[in-house]
Formats: sequence, C-alpha cells, structure tokens
Amino acid sequence: MSKKQIALFLKNRRRELNITVKEVIDYLKNYGINISEKTLYGWESGHSQPDSDTFIILCKIYGVESFSEIPQEQAVEQISKTTLEDKLLNYFRLMNDEGKERMLDYAEDLVSSGRYKKTYQSELAKEEA
Repeated sequence: MSKKQIALFLKNRRRELNITVKEVIDYLKNYGINISEKTLYGWESGHSQPDSDTFIILCKIYGVESFSEIPQEQAVEQISKTTLEDKLLNYFRLMNDEGKERMLDYAEDLVSSGRYKKTYQSELAKEEA
C-alpha cells in the first residue's frame, strides 16, 4: 500500500466506525503507545506514517484482520466496505464490560419482541431479490 492509501484507509476507517481521534489515542494507550492528536492527524493526512507495530494495532482497533487476500490497489476500497455485523462487532469490542452487558440485554430485548427477529420468509425474500 502506498503512503496515500494508508492515510486514506486510516481516516476513512475511523470515520466509518464513528471513533473519535481521542478514542483512538486512548485505545492506543491501552497498548502502551502514547501519541498526540497531531500525530494521528499526520498519519491520516499522509504527512507521516505509523510504524508497523502501531499500524497492526490500529488495524485491530479498526477491526481489520488481514490484507493478504485483497489486491493492493483495491485494499483501501475493500476495507472501507463494512457490513452491519462488522460494525456491530467493532462497537462491541470498544465497550467496557458494563457496556457489553447492556448491549447484549438490548439485543435480547429486540429479538424477543418478535418485531426484529429474522424469519425464514424474510431470508427467502432477500435471496430472491
């Protein structure tokens, strides 16, 4: 990936996940990496780049596990297409234990209401469309 692609990836992925710069900095601190907002903005603008270890941790934070199957010229484009399940999982990973419990309780309430539960008929309709 080029320097410009890495910058674009970092900026777009953070925005897609609705993660603030401060949150990224806090997550990095959990991994023992202390940076300023200016540093992160530098990475996102392409003026500088994170070292490889930091980039791997950023990929963890952003829910990206592998670039190996994505052609280099399409990497940023493919990574930025996130499914709803990916987004939900990323939010879950960013929460503390109390937040995770509340999220699970809310999901259970939605499913048990019946209104949001997936049915066999709705899946057939999707496949036919």
